[in-house]
Formats: sequence, structure tokens, C-alpha cells
Amino acid sequence: MGYSKKRFLAMLLLSSISLSTVSFADSISEMENKKHLNQKSADELKNSINSLEQEKNSLSGDVAVIDEEIKKLEAQISELMKQISALEIAIKETEEEIKKLEDNIDKNQKEFEERLGAMYKNSQVGYLDIVFSSSGIDDLLSKASTMKFITEYDKEIINNLKNDKLVIDAKKSELDGQKLSLEISKQTLDNKNAELYASKASKLVLIEEAANKQSISQAELEKLESEISTLEKSISAEKAAQAEDARKAREQAAQAKAQAQAKANTSNRQVASAVSTKSSVGAGEISTNVGNGTLGWPVPSSRNITSNYGYRTLFGVPEFHMGVDIAAPLGTAIASADSGTVIYSAYTGSYGNLMKVQHDSGIVTYYAHLSSYVASVGERVSKGQTIARMGSTGNSTGSHLHFEVRVNGAHTNPLNYIQ
Repeated sequence: MGYSKKRFLAMLLLSSISLSTVSFADSISEMENKKHLNQKSADELKNSINSLEQEKNSLSGDVAVIDEEIKKLEAQISELMKQISALEIAIKETEEEIKKLEDNIDKNQKEFEERLGAMYKNSQVGYLDIVFSSSGIDDLLSKASTMKFITEYDKEIINNLKNDKLVIDAKKSELDGQKLSLEISKQTLDNKNAELYASKASKLVLIEEAANKQSISQAELEKLESEISTLEKSISAEKAAQAEDARKAREQAAQAKAQAQAKANTSNRQVASAVSTKSSVGAGEISTNVGNGTLGWPVPSSRNITSNYGYRTLFGVPEFHMGVDIAAPLGTAIASADSGTVIYSAYTGSYGNLMKVQHDSGIVTYYAHLSSYVASVGERVSKGQTIARMGSTGNSTGSHLHFEVRVNGAHTNPLNYIQ
């Protein structure tokens, strides 16, 4: 099978894999987008819930401060109430004392007035009685003096009672003033206390509103998280199904490729057999005039092919040989199959010392198991120019050149190109 046919087959298999996964990709992409949107909404809800929690904590702190202030105010109000109660008792006692004084004043005043009235009505008789009943002038003066003393005494008692009343009235006025002052202070504290209770009530309302918002947001968040979890399970299931389909497609592609390669090997062997002449040289074979002439022969001094391109068994292990092996003595000159540029020159695993040349046609040729390099990486070489020396480095059983031809990175039978 030619290169173009094999490439067409590979593209066909690739297309079938792509078509089998496109629906999966679309479905997964849609679910991933929905999951992303849900996750974004969930993150926003979480931020909102956290903000509401901070708001609640701040408001609760405010309420605690208000409660402490209310407690202090109520203690002050209670103390004022005690003081006011004490003043009311003192005022009541003072009022009772004033009432007693007023009663005594009224009583003494009345008695004094009655005596004066009686003395006024009977003044003539009284004076004559005193004069005639007196034993002498000294007795008369003594009785007159006694009457005057009694009159003055009554007046003094009344004046003293009035003075006492004035003092107690002043005391009552002072107590009334103190009570009024305390009542004003209590009213101020009551007003402030009422304001604190109102502020506390408003903050408790805000806390309740924040808690309700939290509850709603939490319910929405749980719903979103449930949807996200369902989407993740669906995405995992879709990916698993996609991976399984891809695995089956790769198996089918590998089987088809193996079948195509087997057919290509058979065809190559038939072509090589038809266009080459052979003569026995040790265990190898000598080939002449094969391929389409695109590339030159890489070992000018030998055409001894010891292993062809395709499946082979080496050391009892079946493998696919990606080039042709050409035997010659150590140090034999290796020529560039065509004009190009050296793009690689290094020891590489089973290849041993390996050189790669990028040709102007786009083909890349590999030269493996070399003993030494003649050309350098980046050097421009011409067709037939010596670029290396044959060796047996890497996975090799003797001095030979492993020669590969790669087109677009894929290995192909070098005998289809070299002459």
C-alpha cells in the first residue's frame, strides 16, 4: 500500500474517532459551563451568608452593649426611686409636723384672743376689782405686772410656734426641691432607657431579617451544591464513556493499521523481489536498482541488506522494523541520501549514535548505529556527501547502518524511495 493510501486510511480512522466523541464533548462542555455558572452562584451565596453572619454578630454585639447600658440605667433609676421614696416619707413627716404646729398656733391664738376679748369686755370691772382687792400699792402693781406678763407670754408662745413653722416650711420647700430634682433626673433616665429599648428592638429586628436571609440563601446554596454534585457525577460518567469509546476506537484503528501494514509488507516484499538481483555474500543479500530514485543510496560501498522494512523476529521477539539495515565494515562512509540540513546528531537509546537530515522535499532520513559524525547539526549537506561513519552503537549485533525514511513524521519503506 502506498503512502497516500495509508495516510487516507489513518485520516479516515481519525475522523471516525472524532465523530464518535463530538457528541460527548458537546455534552461535557455544556455541563461544565452549567457547573461553572452554578459554582459562581454558590460562591456568591457563600459570600452573602458570611456577610450576613458578620452583620448578625455585629448587631448582637451592639445588643449586648445596649443591654449593659440598660442594666446600668435601671440600677440608677432604682436608686433614684429609693431616694424619691425616702424624700416622700420625709416630706410627709414634715407636713405632719407643720400641721401640728399650725394646730398649736391656731389653738394658742384662739385662747389668747379669747382672753384678750374677755379682758377687754371686763376691763373696767377687772381694773376696779384689782384696785379694791389690792392690799396696797405694792400688791396692785404686782397684780398688774402679772397680767401683763401673762399677755406677753402668750404672744411669745405664738411667735415661737410661728418661727418653728417657718423653719419647717423652709425644710419642706427644700425637700420638695430635692424630690423635683430627683424626679427630673429619673425622667431623663427613663427617656434614655426607652431610647435604648427602642434601639435594641430595632437591632433585634435586623438580626431576625439577616437570619431569614441566611436561611433562604442557605437553602439556595444547598440546592446549587446538589446540582453541582449531580453535574460532576454526570460529567465523570460522560468522560468515562468517552474514554471507553476512544479506547475501542484506538483498538479498531490499531487493528486496521496492523492489517494495512501487513498488506504493505507483503506488497513491498513482492516489489523488492521483482526489481532486485541477488548474490550470496555471507548471510546477507546485495540489492540493485530499487525504488523511484527520489533518494540516493546511503552506503555507496555496499548494497548488502541484512534486514528489510516490516515485521521481523529478533532474538526470538517479534517486532516491527522501521527501516532497512545495510552491512559494511566499521568506519565505512555514510552518504546523505539527498540535499538538506543536519537537524539532529546525538546518542539515542537503541539507535546508538543517530543523525537526522531534513531534506528539501520535506522527507527526513535517519542514520543509526554510527561510529562517528562527519557533518554537524545545522550544516547544509548535498546529495552523496559523506556525513558519518558506520558503526555498531546502540542495539546492534554488528557493524551496519540502520536507515529510515520518514514522511510527515511517519516511517515508511525506504526501498520505495532509494535507488
